[in-house]
Amino acid sequence: MANTIATTNRPDVFSFEFLKILMRGTGQVMFQNSARTGLLFMAGIFWGAYWEGQGLVAWGALAGVAVSTLTGYWLRLPASDGAQGLWGFNGALVGCAFPTFMGNTVWMWLALVLCSALTTWVRTGFNNVMAPWKVNSLTFPFVFCTWMFLLAARALHGLPTTHMSDPALPAAFSAAGNIGLGHLIVYWLKGIAQVFLIDNWVTGILFLAGLWLSNRRAALWAAVGSALALLTALVFKASGADIAEGLYGFSAVLTAIALATVFYEPNVRSAVWAVLGIVVTLFIQAGMNTLLDPVGIATLTGPFCVATWLFLLPLIRFDDTEKPDHSNWNPENKRHLAQPQSGPKPNAAPRSAANRKPGADPKTGARPVASEHKPKPDRNRRPDKQRDARRTPKQSVNGQNTESGTRRHPQSDVRSDARHAAGKETTAGSAPKPPTDGQSDVKSAPKRSETAKPNK
Repeated sequence: MANTIATTNRPDVFSFEFLKILMRGTGQVMFQNSARTGLLFMAGIFWGAYWEGQGLVAWGALAGVAVSTLTGYWLRLPASDGAQGLWGFNGALVGCAFPTFMGNTVWMWLALVLCSALTTWVRTGFNNVMAPWKVNSLTFPFVFCTWMFLLAARALHGLPTTHMSDPALPAAFSAAGNIGLGHLIVYWLKGIAQVFLIDNWVTGILFLAGLWLSNRRAALWAAVGSALALLTALVFKASGADIAEGLYGFSAVLTAIALATVFYEPNVRSAVWAVLGIVVTLFIQAGMNTLLDPVGIATLTGPFCVATWLFLLPLIRFDDTEKPDHSNWNPENKRHLAQPQSGPKPNAAPRSAANRKPGADPKTGARPVASEHKPKPDRNRRPDKQRDARRTPKQSVNGQNTESGTRRHPQSDVRSDARHAAGKETTAGSAPKPPTDGQSDVKSAPKRSETAKPNK
């Protein structure tokens, strides 16, 4: 069925399969449908969070991806999205953001659970609205819902804004000074780690390793995106503090992966398109920083969403085949993406004996492959004309068809007609006379041979 709901294949919450779905949801932040990649991402989050003394960020990420995934099952959303982890990646980002910007209170955790669940159906609604334009919501459900809760925290004292910057008009800032090569490598890796709001260069290495396991091209473009954003920020003399923390890199990393490896088939033209998208993302980042500083909230991954939409909405063809559809990044839609090794599809069902093709294997349903060698012709086999001639019914002399070419004697037809006429006279008149004494019945027993001797 095309509209299979989530309850059809809902795994047990304490099962290994559910844990794999959570890890896929973590990996989908960078468009990777891989549990191994998500596991390395989560390891990088825990490492960086505890190294910086903010271990709650790691537990918040784990809680957020679990809540948003369970919400998808509760709402009975399409099971294919749940199996790929598409319900969880916005919740994982919410779980990283709330402990980063707000203090550790019970109300903060309740708000985290509510906001993580909210992103699941907000994503579905945004995707429905954007479907006519052939684009999807990306991480904007996380951005929108987190913005609303951070703004609400200014008026709700139960949500302490401990780590949020004070609202202020844009002011002068210090440009980057003399930066050595070692510092550039650290800033470059931090730009990758900041995708999950982690300020640690080791986390950036773990993220690159996770991308390499799933898609080597994605790992290379993540590195290119962070490096090009860092170079552009240095050329245009961006804030030195923001460069040092990698804040100009994370949105560019996501834009690079999206345009170069996911939504367009990798080639030279899409590579140039991705490079332009990286540069534009940095300018959108700087503009949104200026726009949101007066309200005291961060841009999050908003620059990535805006820049990617600007480059997807034209629906430009780079593969010269057909008009692209960017409403999702499923392998069925984006055929250049590798099929995930995650077992059978959620909607797949084994063939029953009734609908199984003849000769097919009862377990797999596949039919055996025909042999490449043709059978040798039979020399004793008659030609087709002779075989057809044998099958063609022949006509007798009286115009009646005879089967299999056997001739009937003409006199046999005369005898049968005479017997048929005699039978009619018998049924129409009186019963036949019994035989006289001198007559013998035609059907009497055969005479005993004269030479035969009686039994003693």
